[in-house]
Amino acid sequence: MSNGRKPDFNVYTSPEQDSKSIPRQIGVGWFHSKGKGFNIVLEAFPVDGKCVAFEPKEKDDTDSTQE
Repeated sequence: MSNGRKPDFNVYTSPEQDSKSIPRQIGVGWFHSKGKGFNIVLEAFPVDGKCVAFEPKEKDDTDSTQE
């Protein structure tokens, strides 16, 4: 599905815990090679049925919280 490409999107859900929404990545997505649309691969399903997709952020070498 991805043909070895990096994902075009990261898919998240934000379950509410103790009155706080904590985003959790649950999958990835890629644009179709032909036409409009995209494919999404989920590793988990959101409990509330809601998810959101964002373009991946570029890693910042100065940010020690990222690997």
